[in-house]
Amino acid sequence: MPFLQIALEQDLNEHEARLALDYIREHFPLRQSESRLYREASDFLLFEQPEHDILTFEQGLWLEQYKQAAHIWYTRFYASEAERCYLCGDPFDSSPTGYCPRCGPTNPRETTSILFSLTQAGHAYLTYLSRYVRGEREAPYLRSVIQTFLSLFDAGLITSEVLLATRPTQFEERAWAFFQKQQTTCSLCGLSDEQCTCPHSSFAHPFRLFENLFEREYVVTIPLPHKDASSLQAFADQYALMVDTLIDILIETPTIQVALYAEYP
Repeated sequence: MPFLQIALEQDLNEHEARLALDYIREHFPLRQSESRLYREASDFLLFEQPEHDILTFEQGLWLEQYKQAAHIWYTRFYASEAERCYLCGDPFDSSPTGYCPRCGPTNPRETTSILFSLTQAGHAYLTYLSRYVRGEREAPYLRSVIQTFLSLFDAGLITSEVLLATRPTQFEERAWAFFQKQQTTCSLCGLSDEQCTCPHSSFAHPFRLFENLFEREYVVTIPLPHKDASSLQAFADQYALMVDTLIDILIETPTIQVALYAEYP
Protein backbone atom coordinates (compact mmCIF):
# COMPACT_ATOMS: atom_id res chain seq x y z
CA MET A 1 0.00 0.00 0.00
CA PRO A 2 1.72 3.24 -1.12
CA PHE A 3 1.88 6.22 1.26
CA LEU A 4 2.53 9.87 0.42
CA GLN A 5 4.25 12.11 2.97
CA ILE A 6 4.00 15.91 2.70
CA ALA A 7 6.53 17.62 4.98
CA LEU A 8 6.59 21.27 6.03
CA GLU A 9 9.46 23.74 5.94
CA GLN A 10 11.65 23.59 9.05
CA ASP A 11 11.66 27.25 10.11
CA LEU A 12 7.95 27.57 10.95
CA ASN A 13 6.76 28.25 14.47
CA GLU A 14 4.03 26.12 16.01
CA HIS A 15 1.17 28.43 14.96
CA GLU A 16 2.40 28.70 11.36
CA ALA A 17 2.85 24.92 11.15
CA ARG A 18 -0.69 24.31 12.40
CA LEU A 19 -2.19 26.68 9.81
CA ALA A 20 -0.17 25.04 7.02
CA LEU A 21 -1.19 21.53 8.07
CA ASP A 22 -4.85 22.52 8.22
CA TYR A 23 -4.65 24.11 4.77
CA ILE A 24 -3.01 21.08 3.16
CA ARG A 25 -5.41 18.65 4.84
CA GLU A 26 -8.44 20.59 3.59
CA HIS A 27 -7.26 21.40 0.04
CA PHE A 28 -4.76 18.76 -1.17
CA PRO A 29 -6.52 16.73 -3.93
CA LEU A 30 -7.23 13.14 -2.89
CA ARG A 31 -10.31 12.03 -4.83
CA GLN A 32 -8.51 11.02 -8.03
CA SER A 33 -6.17 8.68 -6.11
CA GLU A 34 -8.80 7.52 -3.59
CA SER A 35 -6.46 8.62 -0.80
CA ARG A 36 -7.17 9.18 2.86
CA LEU A 37 -5.32 10.88 5.69
CA TYR A 38 -3.36 8.20 7.55
CA ARG A 39 -1.46 10.26 10.11
CA GLU A 40 -0.80 13.88 11.07
CA ALA A 41 2.31 14.92 12.98
CA SER A 42 3.69 18.30 14.01
CA ASP A 43 5.45 18.90 10.70
CA PHE A 44 4.00 16.50 8.14
CA LEU A 45 0.89 14.74 6.84
CA LEU A 46 0.88 11.11 5.72
CA PHE A 47 -1.72 9.95 3.20
CA GLU A 48 -2.58 6.37 2.33
CA GLN A 49 -2.81 6.33 -1.46
CA PRO A 50 -3.86 2.85 -2.73
CA GLU A 51 -4.26 3.68 -6.43
CA HIS A 52 -1.01 5.56 -7.16
CA ASP A 53 2.64 5.37 -6.13
CA ILE A 54 3.42 8.69 -7.83
CA LEU A 55 1.69 12.05 -7.74
CA THR A 56 -1.45 12.24 -9.85
CA PHE A 57 -1.70 14.96 -12.47
CA GLU A 58 -4.10 16.86 -10.21
CA GLN A 59 -1.75 16.61 -7.21
CA GLY A 60 1.28 17.67 -9.23
CA LEU A 61 -0.58 20.70 -10.56
CA TRP A 62 -1.77 21.65 -7.05
CA LEU A 63 1.79 21.48 -5.71
CA GLU A 64 3.09 23.69 -8.52
CA GLN A 65 0.52 26.31 -7.56
CA TYR A 66 0.47 26.10 -3.77
CA LYS A 67 3.74 24.52 -2.57
CA GLN A 68 5.28 27.83 -1.51
CA ALA A 69 2.09 29.27 -0.02
CA ALA A 70 1.48 26.08 1.98
CA HIS A 71 5.11 26.03 3.26
CA ILE A 72 5.74 22.54 1.84
CA TRP A 73 9.36 21.42 2.04
CA TYR A 74 9.17 18.08 0.20
CA THR A 75 6.93 15.14 -0.74
CA ARG A 76 7.96 11.50 -0.46
CA PHE A 77 6.40 8.16 -1.34
CA TYR A 78 6.70 4.98 0.75
CA ALA A 79 5.88 1.70 -1.00
CA SER A 80 4.59 0.27 2.31
CA GLU A 81 4.96 0.58 6.09
CA ALA A 82 8.01 -1.70 5.81
CA GLU A 83 9.98 1.32 4.59
CA ARG A 84 9.68 3.05 7.97
CA CYS A 85 12.85 4.05 9.83
CA TYR A 86 14.13 0.90 11.52
CA LEU A 87 15.21 2.89 14.59
CA CYS A 88 12.12 4.96 15.39
CA GLY A 89 9.40 3.90 12.95
CA ASP A 90 9.12 7.35 11.39
CA PRO A 91 6.85 8.38 9.72
CA PHE A 92 4.32 5.69 10.67
CA ASP A 93 4.66 5.42 14.45
CA SER A 94 3.25 7.68 17.13
CA SER A 95 4.93 10.05 19.57
CA PRO A 96 7.78 10.80 19.96
CA THR A 97 7.37 11.66 16.29
CA GLY A 98 10.41 11.29 14.09
CA TYR A 99 12.92 10.77 16.86
CA CYS A 100 16.14 8.82 16.48
CA PRO A 101 19.84 9.81 16.22
CA ARG A 102 19.50 9.78 12.44
CA CYS A 103 16.11 11.37 11.75
CA GLY A 104 15.24 13.31 14.91
CA PRO A 105 16.23 16.69 13.42
CA THR A 106 13.36 16.39 10.92
CA ASN A 107 10.89 17.21 13.69
CA PRO A 108 12.28 20.09 15.77
CA ARG A 109 8.94 21.16 17.27
CA GLU A 110 8.01 17.72 18.54
CA THR A 111 11.03 16.20 20.24
CA THR A 112 14.36 16.79 21.83
CA SER A 113 16.52 14.52 23.92
CA ILE A 114 18.40 14.48 27.20
CA LEU A 115 21.39 12.33 28.08
CA PHE A 116 21.43 10.23 31.24
CA SER A 117 24.87 9.00 32.35
CA LEU A 118 25.23 5.74 34.26
CA THR A 119 27.91 3.64 35.87
CA GLN A 120 28.19 -0.02 34.90
CA ALA A 121 26.24 -0.96 38.04
CA GLY A 122 23.61 1.68 37.33
CA HIS A 123 23.17 0.48 33.78
CA ALA A 124 22.72 -3.13 34.89
CA TYR A 125 20.09 -2.09 37.45
CA LEU A 126 18.26 0.16 34.98
CA THR A 127 18.22 -2.66 32.41
CA TYR A 128 16.64 -4.93 35.01
CA LEU A 129 13.98 -2.37 35.95
CA SER A 130 13.07 -1.50 32.38
CA ARG A 131 13.13 -4.92 30.73
CA TYR A 132 12.14 -7.30 33.49
CA VAL A 133 9.75 -5.10 35.45
CA ARG A 134 8.25 -2.94 32.69
CA GLY A 135 9.06 -4.94 29.55
CA GLU A 136 10.65 -1.90 27.86
CA ARG A 137 14.07 -0.71 26.77
CA GLU A 138 15.89 1.79 28.95
CA ALA A 139 15.02 4.98 27.01
CA PRO A 140 11.20 4.39 26.81
CA TYR A 141 11.18 3.38 30.48
CA LEU A 142 12.94 6.59 31.55
CA ARG A 143 10.64 8.66 29.33
CA SER A 144 7.64 7.06 31.07
CA VAL A 145 9.13 7.78 34.50
CA ILE A 146 9.75 11.46 33.63
CA GLN A 147 6.35 12.04 32.02
CA THR A 148 4.55 10.27 34.88
CA PHE A 149 6.32 12.55 37.36
CA LEU A 150 5.41 15.68 35.39
CA SER A 151 1.76 14.58 35.16
CA LEU A 152 1.57 13.84 38.88
CA PHE A 153 3.27 17.12 39.75
CA ASP A 154 1.04 19.21 37.47
CA ALA A 155 -2.05 17.51 38.92
CA GLY A 156 -0.90 18.25 42.48
CA LEU A 157 -0.69 14.52 43.31
CA ILE A 158 2.97 14.72 44.30
CA THR A 159 4.78 17.63 45.95
CA SER A 160 8.40 18.67 45.75
CA GLU A 161 8.76 17.90 49.48
CA VAL A 162 7.66 14.29 48.96
CA LEU A 163 9.85 13.91 45.91
CA LEU A 164 12.99 15.37 47.47
CA ALA A 165 12.57 13.21 50.57
CA THR A 166 14.02 10.41 48.45
CA ARG A 167 17.78 10.27 48.99
CA PRO A 168 19.67 11.19 45.78
CA THR A 169 22.13 8.34 46.45
CA GLN A 170 19.46 5.66 46.75
CA PHE A 171 19.58 4.73 43.06
CA GLU A 172 23.34 4.14 43.09
CA GLU A 173 23.16 2.19 46.36
CA ARG A 174 20.50 -0.15 45.01
CA ALA A 175 22.28 -0.38 41.68
CA TRP A 176 25.53 -1.40 43.31
CA ALA A 177 23.80 -3.98 45.54
CA PHE A 178 22.04 -5.44 42.50
CA PHE A 179 25.28 -5.51 40.52
CA GLN A 180 27.19 -7.21 43.32
CA LYS A 181 24.50 -9.87 43.61
CA GLN A 182 24.56 -10.32 39.85
CA GLN A 183 28.32 -10.87 39.95
CA THR A 184 28.27 -13.43 42.79
CA THR A 185 25.09 -15.39 42.00
CA CYS A 186 24.78 -18.18 39.47
CA SER A 187 22.50 -17.20 36.60
CA LEU A 188 21.31 -20.83 36.26
CA CYS A 189 20.48 -21.94 39.79
CA GLY A 190 20.29 -18.58 41.59
CA LEU A 191 22.62 -19.70 44.37
CA SER A 192 25.74 -17.94 45.60
CA ASP A 193 29.18 -18.93 44.36
CA GLU A 194 29.81 -20.93 47.54
CA GLN A 195 26.64 -22.99 47.13
CA CYS A 196 26.51 -23.34 43.34
CA THR A 197 27.51 -26.68 41.81
CA CYS A 198 26.62 -25.91 38.19
CA PRO A 199 29.26 -27.12 35.67
CA HIS A 200 29.79 -23.63 34.31
CA SER A 201 30.62 -22.03 37.68
CA SER A 202 34.38 -22.50 37.52
CA PHE A 203 34.48 -20.33 34.40
CA ALA A 204 31.48 -18.01 34.51
CA HIS A 205 31.77 -16.68 38.05
CA PRO A 206 35.43 -15.60 37.89
CA PHE A 207 34.75 -14.10 34.48
CA ARG A 208 31.94 -11.96 35.87
CA LEU A 209 34.12 -10.85 38.77
CA PHE A 210 36.88 -9.98 36.31
CA GLU A 211 34.40 -7.68 34.54
CA ASN A 212 34.30 -5.56 37.71
CA LEU A 213 37.78 -4.29 36.88
CA PHE A 214 36.52 -2.51 33.79
CA GLU A 215 34.33 0.30 35.05
CA ARG A 216 32.83 2.20 32.15
CA GLU A 217 30.23 4.92 31.63
CA TYR A 218 26.95 4.26 29.86
CA VAL A 219 24.78 6.97 28.36
CA VAL A 220 21.06 6.55 27.64
CA THR A 221 19.49 9.05 25.22
CA ILE A 222 15.93 9.85 26.35
CA PRO A 223 13.56 11.29 23.70
CA LEU A 224 11.13 13.84 25.13
CA PRO A 225 8.76 16.51 23.84
CA HIS A 226 10.39 19.92 24.16
CA LYS A 227 7.92 21.05 26.82
CA ASP A 228 8.66 18.01 29.02
CA ALA A 229 12.41 18.41 28.68
CA SER A 230 12.08 22.10 29.56
CA SER A 231 9.86 21.36 32.56
CA LEU A 232 12.29 18.74 33.86
CA GLN A 233 15.25 21.12 33.50
CA ALA A 234 13.34 23.96 35.18
CA PHE A 235 12.46 21.75 38.15
CA ALA A 236 16.08 20.61 38.49
CA ASP A 237 17.34 24.21 38.31
CA GLN A 238 14.83 25.33 40.95
CA TYR A 239 16.27 22.90 43.49
CA ALA A 240 19.91 23.17 42.35
CA LEU A 241 19.99 19.58 41.11
CA MET A 242 21.73 18.04 38.15
CA VAL A 243 19.21 16.47 35.75
CA ASP A 244 20.95 13.08 36.22
CA THR A 245 20.48 13.38 39.98
CA LEU A 246 16.81 14.28 39.55
CA ILE A 247 16.24 11.23 37.33
CA ASP A 248 17.94 9.04 39.97
CA ILE A 249 15.39 10.38 42.47
CA LEU A 250 12.44 9.85 40.13
CA ILE A 251 13.36 6.21 39.54
CA GLU A 252 13.33 5.48 43.27
CA THR A 253 10.24 7.52 44.25
CA PRO A 254 7.47 5.04 45.24
CA THR A 255 4.58 7.37 44.28
CA ILE A 256 5.91 7.66 40.75
CA GLN A 257 6.51 3.92 40.42
CA VAL A 258 3.02 3.05 41.64
CA ALA A 259 1.46 5.51 39.19
CA LEU A 260 3.75 4.29 36.41
CA TYR A 261 2.76 0.67 36.86
CA ALA A 262 -0.89 1.73 36.97
CA GLU A 263 -0.38 3.35 33.51
CA TYR A 264 -0.94 6.91 34.83
CA PRO A 265 -1.87 9.29 33.39
